[in-house]
Amino acid sequence: DELALLLGEAFPAQRWYRQRRYLGSALWAEEGAGPYEALTGDASSSRAMVPPEATYFVVIAAASDQALAAAADAAPSLSIYADAADSEWARADHEASEALRLDALVIARERELDDARRRIEALGADLARHQRRAGELAAEHERQQAALVAQERIIAYRQSARWWLVLPWLRIRRAWERIHSA
Repeated sequence: DELALLLGEAFPAQRWYRQRRYLGSALWAEEGAGPYEALTGDASSSRAMVPPEATYFVVIAAASDQALAAAADAAPSLSIYADAADSEWARADHEASEALRLDALVIARERELDDARRRIEALGADLARHQRRAGELAAEHERQQAALVAQERIIAYRQSARWWLVLPWLRIRRAWERIHSA
C-alpha cells in the first residue's frame, strides 16, 4: 500500500509483480497475465494452484499506459531464477538429511529411555525385595539379641554369690520333689 501511494502520483500506470524464494526466486505478474500455469496435486489428480503469498513486490511503473504497455510487453509474466550451483536444493537436501538424522537420534534416545525405565523398574523391584529381606534379618537380629541379653543375665546371675548360696538349696528341693513323686 505504501509503495502504491509513493508511485501513484508520478506513475499512475503500474504493473505489479510478486516475488518470493522458491528454491530459487520466482517472480510472477499479479494479474496472472501470460502463458504459465501453476498446479498442485498428487499422482491421482491435479488442480490449479493459487500462487503463494509474496514476500516482495516489483513494480513496472510509467507515466502513461502506452509507456507501461511497451515496458510490460518486454517483461515475462513469470520469471524463475535459480543459481547455477543449485545451492537452494543443496540446502534443502542438507536440511532434510539433518531432519532424518535428528529423527533417528530421537528414536534411539527414546529406546534408551525405555531401556533405562525397564532397568529402573527392575532395580526398584530388587530394592523392595532386599528391603523386605533386610527387615526380616533385622527382626531376627533383634530376637537373637534379646535371647543373648537373657542368656547374659542368666550367666551373670549364676556367677553371683547369691546363686552359689541358693544353688545347694535348689538341688535339695529338686531331689526332694523326685523322691516324693516316685
